Amino acid sequence: MNGETVPILGAILVQSALCLIVFVANPRHKTNQIFLFVSLAAVVWLACLYLGSTTANSLVVARYMRQASAAGVLVLALFNLLRLSIRERNKDWRGLLRQSRVWIILTIGMIILCQTTFFVQGAQIVRPVGMAAPVSAVSGRDPAATGSARTGRSRPMERASPRPILSAIARLRVSRSTTERKVSSVGLAATVTA
Repeated sequence: MNGETVPILGAILVQSALCLIVFVANPRHKTNQIFLFVSLAAVVWLACLYLGSTTANSLVVARYMRQASAAGVLVLALFNLLRLSIRERNKDWRGLLRQSRVWIILTIGMIILCQTTFFVQGAQIVRPVGMAAPVSAVSGRDPAATGSARTGRSRPMERASPRPILSAIARLRVSRSTTERKVSSVGLAATVTA
């Protein structure tokens, strides 16, 4: 377990507890049932992020990236269903599903797309799992983040500089056929077709 996975595990625990509390409060209410589905999809999404960030195998990482993307699309569709259940309190399940049929069809299509190599061709681990971000040997800090490589201390004007954002943008490499995105929170680079 490293510093990147602790917040994900905390979010999984909080989301799981919240989903159970809301559902147990009134299990027959449609809104609570749909909130349970939204929460479970969010837990699956978080679990895929956690499992993808703790492995060193690039094939497994690519699989979890696909699954996390599919779960994210499912969360959006379920949020739409939750919105409809709150707005249309008098409709039954059949009416809610009928009213969101376009969302359901698009969600199924996006989930199928997420499972293909057209969506994610593969993953490349940029740094070993659990290793800290690059550190400057001179100051003990990242000079792009602090703005001052000599002293290691930042001045008030340098704290508000756009240098960290610009350096992050400069790290993105764009070619004609593919775009590589570096996912800094899990230390991965995903190759996605443009």
